[in-house]
Amino acid sequence: MPTQGPQGFFIWKRNLFSGMRSLISYLKNVRGELSHVVWPDRRQAIIHTVLIILISTVIALVITGFDYIFTNIVNRLVSGY
Repeated sequence: MPTQGPQGFFIWKRNLFSGMRSLISYLKNVRGELSHVVWPDRRQAIIHTVLIILISTVIALVITGFDYIFTNIVNRLVSGY
């Protein structure tokens, strides 16, 4: 079984440090971009959260209604009524 010489170790070490530098650079860029974000105030966040919950509930009820209707249609077709 061939053994890896010191050259392979240094290539691995160089790649590891290169990866760490790019990760640190990426995280610095993310931090810079987050400083540009305009965050909503508390009132606006609450209103949007409630709105999302209401819309999700309405859509869930509509899908439940369609499921109920189509289930009854299929059951009637299968049972022959």
